[in-house]
Amino acid sequence: MLIIYEGCALLFTPLAKVKSLFILDTFHLGMLIFCALNTLIAYGAFSESLQHWEASRVSAVIALAPIVTLIAVAVVSVIAPDWIPTEHFTLIAIFGAGLVVTGSVAIALGKAD
Repeated sequence: MLIIYEGCALLFTPLAKVKSLFILDTFHLGMLIFCALNTLIAYGAFSESLQHWEASRVSAVIALAPIVTLIAVAVVSVIAPDWIPTEHFTLIAIFGAGLVVTGSVAIALGKAD
């Protein structure tokens, strides 16, 4: 993962506009710092989880992350509609999310030994 991140950083650095960092207000700078720390903590937790669980179970839990994100966006759009517009989910999208959850649970539970 480190090699991938370093390679991407090297490739994208010439396209970066560093000046845009200096014009961020406090809220957006805080969000940028939060995202950076969140990524570091998440990958640290992922690495640690591989020490304690089988990789298939870790992958099943990670597959649920987008579902949690969609639920969080739906909740925030109800609480603070000015921040995030309401998301309209189709029946196919809800069915697909259900399949992801079902598959993740099936993999996480695995076979009884």
